[in-house]
Amino acid sequence: MDWRYRPTETGFEDYVYSNGQMYERFRDRLAVVQSGDGDYDLMIHNVSISDAGLYICIEDLGIGPRHFTALIVAGELGFLTLFI
Repeated sequence: MDWRYRPTETGFEDYVYSNGQMYERFRDRLAVVQSGDGDYDLMIHNVSISDAGLYICIEDLGIGPRHFTALIVAGELGFLTLFI
């Protein structure tokens, strides 16, 4: 399972989480938590305007079905969990 991020300003996908590992650039504020039903939830701490964009969950080591969710940030929050 992979999580990727496509910021609104560039449109280019960046790896967030892949093969059980969080990428260095996201490690301090993002976490992936496996729920009891086998889902992998992406948690964002200290959400900022720069976190806005498209978050993509890809099954089967990044080659399976894609699930998309858009994050629109209208202000500053302390904690956010994205459920797909």
